[in-house]
Amino acid sequence: FSLIYGATGSITLSGISEAITSNNMLSGNYLIITGIIMALIGFGFKIALAPFHFWAPDTYEGSPTIIATLITTIVKLAAFAGLIRFLYVGVSGFGNSLWIVLFIVVLSLLSMILGNLMALPQNNFKRLMAYSSIAHCGYIIIALAVASTDAQWAAFIYLMAYILMNLGAFAVAMLVERGRDSEEIAAFAGIGQTNPFISICMIIFLISMVGLPPFAGFLGKLFVFKAGIENNFTWLVIIAVLTSVISLYYYANIIRQMYFNKYEGDES
Repeated sequence: FSLIYGATGSITLSGISEAITSNNMLSGNYLIITGIIMALIGFGFKIALAPFHFWAPDTYEGSPTIIATLITTIVKLAAFAGLIRFLYVGVSGFGNSLWIVLFIVVLSLLSMILGNLMALPQNNFKRLMAYSSIAHCGYIIIALAVASTDAQWAAFIYLMAYILMNLGAFAVAMLVERGRDSEEIAAFAGIGQTNPFISICMIIFLISMVGLPPFAGFLGKLFVFKAGIENNFTWLVIIAVLTSVISLYYYANIIRQMYFNKYEGDES
């Protein structure tokens, strides 16, 4: 932000945008481009985009479940709101800079791929959800790479669907943790028989996270992927779809635990 101020002479988003537009800074002013990319790194750390995600899994696992829920919902909403406002108000023409768009695309690719692959071997529910969160953020910023006004609304729709899915999934996890004193995925074993209502709710939340119809997660991905395809990011959308298929495995593992495994611990 210091670099952005040095290049534009303004600390207001409108002033920054006016200076960038009037002086055509995004075409060759490397001071402003460097400042914007460094600001994106800061937002990427806050949102837990790869490769700035390393704090997230340990933080989710080490925090009480209610705190992990707040981190993955309210905090992420605030961070995304700040990022979208920064890009679309302060750097309204960021789509004209190849470096900025390329940086956002790289963040999206790394987050989708690493988030989903690292979620596969996880046994702790909160740690799995941390990597899942990284992947979902990668999907959301596909809309930001598009850099159109309509695409920001696609990002907001996906973000709201993501928050609802996570609130529901963590609510079920808190009930299971309270009953079985465990945060492991194995603690979900057998709840399809012992508590059909919350197990059905969990299935809805998990299917929505995969992005299957007719749930909110499907609508979120539909709008984001549509924005990507309409703006020549079809290849990025294809990678997003393939990584979504990977996510089906670890979400389905929780469903398998609920209905096909028997809980072996002492249930309080």
